[in-house]
Amino acid sequence: MSGAGPVCSLQTAPPTVTVVVPVLNEEHSLRQLVSELQAGVAPHAAGLQIVLVDDGSADGSWGI
Repeated sequence: MSGAGPVCSLQTAPPTVTVVVPVLNEEHSLRQLVSELQAGVAPHAAGLQIVLVDDGSADGSWGI
């Protein structure tokens, strides 16, 4: 099959990305983390979901 074109064309859409972040007393850094994830990942993905899993924080992490 010399000289034949491709049998099929592979076109891929940007992926949807989910980032899961375990959180324990991280109130001081959560806003910056979310902001940096949005700036760094969102432009390259069809969608971005950030899941913050609070494991019993004693600070205000849950409120973020």
